Amino acid sequence: MNKVMMINGSASPIKCGVGYYGEMLVPELSKYNTVNLLTTEGLGKDGEGASETYHIANWKIRQIPKITSIIKNSKSNVVHIQYPAKGYKRELGINLLPLWLRVFNRKLPILVTLHEYHESAGLGKIRNLLTVFFAHKIIVSNKLDMDSLPKILRKKIAVITIGSTMKSYPRNRKAYESFMSTAGLSASKPTLAYFGFINPNKGLETLINASRDINAQILVLAALNNDNPYHRKVSDLVNDAKNSGAKLYIAGFLDNELVSQIMQECLFFVLSQPLPLTAKSSTAIVATQNGLPVVSKSSVDAQYNYPYINNKNAILLDNM
Repeated sequence: MNKVMMINGSASPIKCGVGYYGEMLVPELSKYNTVNLLTTEGLGKDGEGASETYHIANWKIRQIPKITSIIKNSKSNVVHIQYPAKGYKRELGINLLPLWLRVFNRKLPILVTLHEYHESAGLGKIRNLLTVFFAHKIIVSNKLDMDSLPKILRKKIAVITIGSTMKSYPRNRKAYESFMSTAGLSASKPTLAYFGFINPNKGLETLINASRDINAQILVLAALNNDNPYHRKVSDLVNDAKNSGAKLYIAGFLDNELVSQIMQECLFFVLSQPLPLTAKSSTAIVATQNGLPVVSKSSVDAQYNYPYINNKNAILLDNM
């Protein structure tokens, strides 16, 4: 049986999609392996499935020897890094760790699950490549990421699609009606939903601007943070749209059961991102498993949109 050191910069209570994914993955892997978790100080104290949970104060370069010592003392014979994650705070220690391990512990297998590549900015791509170049195996969640990575890495890439980070709950019309009443919206009118984190890559501005011109209500099942400049921009767009008569509500973070119950009553899940929809999108997976068709961006090559198929479980548009 392998003894796996799972390295993930994020874990509860921090809000991070990679952290949520890791918290679902660890207990599943622990059915077949001994799994230890290394995460950021103050996080992951209530994580399930890990035999031991270790913490590191930060992910600066000077912490690499300490990380290596933790791996050695835990007697782990596989290292599996989840990257990127909010908890790393863009420190270079995690990016250089695979190189360090290859130099000082050549026999230790290193896996990196790369959660995003094709949509990363230039500096983000450099950090990604620095992290995966010295790994023995690279896992990506979609074919577009695989084909976007340099050809020199292709032989060690595996495509393993992610699963949902949320379970579905039984339909509850009364819970939906109660929520819509609180939101000041009608439970009987067509409603579009957005769910997930709010950042420029998600294209929420497009949906908000469209709210002025469509005969539907819009629910944004996400939270805005006034300390974030982009979130302030989105908030201003929301207020302008409401002043123009749009029916729009920002719900903030809700518990998983209520999100599931709301989605089951909506008409579409809209992810109006500028880049093609791929299997990377955990929010689209959550929508689909709750019976909600996804409206998003098509790819020139339909295989990159898979498992989202136009006019089957999605409406894929050439131009958002």
